[in-house]
Amino acid sequence: MSKHYKEYTKSEKISEGEFKSNIFNVNYFITYDSDIKDLLKNIEKNSDPRNFKEALLRINQLYYDGLIELEKQENWEEQEEILKKLINTSSEFIGQFYRNFNYVPIKKTREIILPLEESLIKYSSKLKAKPRHLSGEECNIRDFANNLEEKLKHENIDLIIPIMSGGFEPAALLKDWLAIDQFLPIRYSSRTKKDDSVLVPALAPEDYIKEQIKGKNILLIDDIKASGKTLHDVNQFLKQNFPKKIRCEIVKP
Repeated sequence: MSKHYKEYTKSEKISEGEFKSNIFNVNYFITYDSDIKDLLKNIEKNSDPRNFKEALLRINQLYYDGLIELEKQENWEEQEEILKKLINTSSEFIGQFYRNFNYVPIKKTREIILPLEESLIKYSSKLKAKPRHLSGEECNIRDFANNLEEKLKHENIDLIIPIMSGGFEPAALLKDWLAIDQFLPIRYSSRTKKDDSVLVPALAPEDYIKEQIKGKNILLIDDIKASGKTLHDVNQFLKQNFPKKIRCEIVKP
């Protein structure tokens, strides 16, 4: 581990001033021509918090894209178990990164992610990770989470739904900070020709979405607002599955 970063102990948040004045001194050199194998090597060898975080985010992106793209019958139970491990591990890391990036669970995260390497390579998209609108926007993401954490103190949220892949980082951060167990990624925008509908893992059971949404208070998170079509269409899709309430939040409205 780099000498600049200490072994993980869950710590209190550093101040906004300290976060903003020091975050850009943290190394950041991942390129976007990385595939799943490159990203796993980064997790194995890299100890710089921002790079490690970016590798985790892109692994989540490629794995979820892969689950959507699958056409042949595979083991959904195994895929879902890996997805949950990936989400929970990433959420813990991202939550601590935004509390205090000097104390991040790099060793613990490696111990969970690296044994999954064979399955991650098998099920992940074979394409390269795509750019994210919020890449390098840590200060905006932290401000968003701080403000929302305060707003939601007296509101009961049962389930967080990020719109992949841009909504994943702020959603994973809030999953950790708000201690919300239930987390359901969905995708709307795609690099394929399927941009006009909400996408979920291809082999998930027919009631996969409804089972998790019905009767729940939902926090729906996206990265940026362009035309508003994404949030509108996703919101309409979710309503078809009978949630109790949907609260929509955008990092950069």
